[in-house]
Amino acid sequence: METADEKAKAERVRQDGVVGQGGVVVRDGVEGRDGVVGRYGGAVGVRQSVSEGSGTELAPRVWVRMDAVRFRFVRSSGPGGQNVNKVSTACEMRLSLDELNGVMSVGAIERLRGLLGSRLTAAGEILITSDTHRTQEQNREAVLERLREMLVRALVEPKRRKKTKPSRAAKMRRLDNKKRRGQIKSNRREHRGGE
Repeated sequence: METADEKAKAERVRQDGVVGQGGVVVRDGVEGRDGVVGRYGGAVGVRQSVSEGSGTELAPRVWVRMDAVRFRFVRSSGPGGQNVNKVSTACEMRLSLDELNGVMSVGAIERLRGLLGSRLTAAGEILITSDTHRTQEQNREAVLERLREMLVRALVEPKRRKKTKPSRAAKMRRLDNKKRRGQIKSNRREHRGGE
């Protein structure tokens, strides 16, 4: 008997060809020789988090359950000859922002929202696409790498600027330099006027 989660996952696969951890990517709801696009044993190029055990580590202390990440493969645009017209190699990755687990401060989440920009949908889902490579697996890796880079950048706390004011000696040096330059210029005027 299937659980509710298994039924929901099966329905998602039927709808748009989604892959979960160790799942099969299916197109058009047909599972068979032509329908199966590929098998993956989890996220490619992502470290398994040993300490958490409940997901895949994307950045330091940030992980996600791979069944929450949805991948869809669509036709690529641009040059490529017949391959572009026949094979769906471009990868679209969708992940709800709420599915990210780990140690992320409110500031880090806000920085991530800013970095994502238009890649964050109105529903709060991260949507990242890649069609730079000729294979699904490479595009899938590229999408995960982009997500990882954004997460790492968002986790870095920017340094606060300390307000400083010039010292009294620095102010005096500046004023002395201004007086000296003004004196040089006034001497030029006097010299010209005298001829």
